[in-house]
Amino acid sequence: MTELTLCLKRAREEVLLALGADSPEDERLHRKRADLLTAEAVRDIDREPDAPHDWSLLATT
Repeated sequence: MTELTLCLKRAREEVLLALGADSPEDERLHRKRADLLTAEAVRDIDREPDAPHDWSLLATT
């Protein structure tokens, strides 16, 4: 199992990189990474829906 909150935080970073990408290729690359990270997080939640998570780690600073 991956660290769920870390996965989601990295996915958010990839979305931001996609939004600021200099080229369509870079945008697609970052969107794909964000999609894979989000899917991994969703699978983790599906596998262990009652597992505790520290959602405060998602807060931006």
